[in-house]
Amino acid sequence: MKKKLKIAITGGIASGKSFFSKFLISRGEQVIDLDTISHDLTSNDKQTKELIRKKFGDEVFDQSESIDRKKLSNVVFDNFQYKKCLEDILHPRIRKKMNQLINLSKKERVFVEFQLLAEKNMAEAFDHIIIVSSSREAQIERLINKRFMNRKLIDQIIDSQLSDQERKDRLKGFSMDILENNSSQDIFQENIESLYKKLVNQ
Repeated sequence: MKKKLKIAITGGIASGKSFFSKFLISRGEQVIDLDTISHDLTSNDKQTKELIRKKFGDEVFDQSESIDRKKLSNVVFDNFQYKKCLEDILHPRIRKKMNQLINLSKKERVFVEFQLLAEKNMAEAFDHIIIVSSSREAQIERLINKRFMNRKLIDQIIDSQLSDQERKDRLKGFSMDILENNSSQDIFQENIESLYKKLVNQ
């Protein structure tokens, strides 16, 4: 039986990861999005919600007893200890669910959208890595024009993440492709199709 290929997709905010993932899904590929797993855990997993309540209190829940992600983000964003506490609750559960989905997959290749791959030193768990690379200027433009975010918050988020160069440096030595997204969407689409052709013909 041919070995199942595990391919990670990583990159900063507004780099184009989701656009790439949608392309892969349109080609019949399976994409596991760790953000979706995280949202599912905080919405539907009773144990996860109780651990968050115990650590952060009732104030991060709304009237319907759902976690208010905006309030929770405000609590943890500028506090390293709180951020680490939340990660300690979520990340082992996210990884467990990710591995379950990978093992259940019948596909020849499984893609995993994993923004914090380099930060969490998880590269060894994958056979190949794709970094979706985008300049800070392009990220800012997309976040202002498409997500209508204010510049102060954009700078805070981007500054809290690894730069493209730091991400590439941490992941060097692993099997890797760089998917550039610094110009038009048409050119990005061409880059995606070229990379996909390379992946399926390996």
